[in-house]
Amino acid sequence: MTDKKISRRQFLGTLAAGTATVALLPSLTACGGRLKKGEFVGKRLHEAGEELYRKVFAFDKIVRTSCAGNCTQACGWKAFVKGDKYIVANEPAGDYDRFDPILGASYNPRGCLRGASYLKYVNSPVRLKHPLIRVGKRGEGKFRRATWDEAMNLITAGMTDIVRKDGSDAIAFFSPIPAFNYVSAGAGYRLCKLMGAAGPLSFYDWYCDLPPGEPMTWAFQTDECEEADWINARLLIFWGANVAESRMAAAHLLSEARYRGAKVVGIFTDYNATARMVDQFISPKPGTDAALVMGLIKILLDNKWYDEDYIKTFTDLPFLVRSDNKKFLRESDMAANGSPFKLYIWDQKTNQPVLAPGTLGDKRDTLDLKAFNLDPALDFSGKVTLGNGNKVDVRTVFTRLQEEVKIYTPEKVTRITGVGAQTLKNLASDLHSIKPAMIVEGGGANHWFHNDINNRSMILLQALTGNIGVGGGGFNQYTGQYKVWLSGLGNYGMILKARPQNGTLFVWSHYDAQLWRLGKSFPELVSAIEKGAITRLPNGVAVSADPGSGWAYNYYLLIQSLAKKWMPVYPQPPKRPKAMIIWRANFLN
Repeated sequence: MTDKKISRRQFLGTLAAGTATVALLPSLTACGGRLKKGEFVGKRLHEAGEELYRKVFAFDKIVRTSCAGNCTQACGWKAFVKGDKYIVANEPAGDYDRFDPILGASYNPRGCLRGASYLKYVNSPVRLKHPLIRVGKRGEGKFRRATWDEAMNLITAGMTDIVRKDGSDAIAFFSPIPAFNYVSAGAGYRLCKLMGAAGPLSFYDWYCDLPPGEPMTWAFQTDECEEADWINARLLIFWGANVAESRMAAAHLLSEARYRGAKVVGIFTDYNATARMVDQFISPKPGTDAALVMGLIKILLDNKWYDEDYIKTFTDLPFLVRSDNKKFLRESDMAANGSPFKLYIWDQKTNQPVLAPGTLGDKRDTLDLKAFNLDPALDFSGKVTLGNGNKVDVRTVFTRLQEEVKIYTPEKVTRITGVGAQTLKNLASDLHSIKPAMIVEGGGANHWFHNDINNRSMILLQALTGNIGVGGGGFNQYTGQYKVWLSGLGNYGMILKARPQNGTLFVWSHYDAQLWRLGKSFPELVSAIEKGAITRLPNGVAVSADPGSGWAYNYYLLIQSLAKKWMPVYPQPPKRPKAMIIWRANFLN
């Protein structure tokens, strides 16, 4: 092949015939001009390729930025920029040691193939960079290109017309998580506030990936450890968290944890990319996570495989609960002018109810029971005398929990979840004997009705075994960038000064139940339902004020909560939304 002689004309003609080399032609033409008759073309071709790549990837500056994908890791990247905007290449910044003196270079270089290939989307010829206006019927997918001036004029004219006829709250604003683009999010929030529009609509509940059981348990949105802490766990459970695909930049820490001796368990409904990396794969039936956890809790309680000192100190399990109203026994129950926030335990040393230290309003700002010579009973039932002289039965939360989980025998849990009884017992034994243990829960476990039960049961599991608040432990849910807030966003976006509302409730009220079709306000709807004048909602579902009517009664309670303004919905019936401003989002996906 190297001895075959070709002419300059043949050489260039052959190159021009291949579409894959069109971009090389200018360089190759110059190369061909220097080619001598009978000379081997390989070297010249290589030189032309090098010259082309130098031109394609030439850049003017390097910008330190971060990936804007919604995996929420926001990895640091270097962007190689030509001119003012065009990014020709990118690479991981690898500079986390500049910002975190404790972890240092542990996270370096940090990034994934998705982040690296995002540049192809940014520079893609199919990326939409100009306005489109629909010209066909809705749903036909027929659009035409428009200028920015034409599009802006059309939008502002339409919005002005709606405000004049129906009020500003007939326009709703929606945008997802602000953390991956604060400037864009804040601009939309500010416009919503200045217009007096409805919104912004909430987003976490709309795509339902945050764990609502966390704020219910410890009163703040979400908590999780640094991913680097995974390697400190000795038992690492990935519960619906397919990190090998959804958290690629951190997935190597799973392997590092195994390298350090951790046992890794994957609990998934499917055999996915993370499942192939674990030591034990458990596959319950979809939607049965809470039943699986309750079965584990029963085994722990039956075998006394719990951390007694830990749960006495850090949980509400020793607190007393009244049997008559199912509420905590409070100081306000026991004494005149007592606090409704101070709660009681049953002290085994004095054999009487005693105020627990560290509750809200208690001046003993500590949870240290030994400092006050207290030893709370865990399993206790008895009577106490209230401040009014009446006697009432009380039980500890721990006692109530034991009664609650009685039905979750390994055999019954197997029938519900499909997980074998021995597998259940083995996992419970691991949770007892291997410390620290960590649960990493995925958003998929939250895509269920009453999803808070999944979260709260897993948190309880970790609390019973003393694995909350320790290195290598915890219940960790990496959904969102809620730990990152831009200083001044509240003042700039003015979200709370607008009409913020629950996105899911907004959709149910206006687009599912379509309450506006009934022509009544929320209080009028409640009254009509109570009188039996309305028995079905416009979407065909039954509604009733009868507590025994099942879901029909739940819908009544929902409408009643709206009438009492416990949760805001705008606009309020009989008005309905006439337009939605959706930015940075795909509302239906």
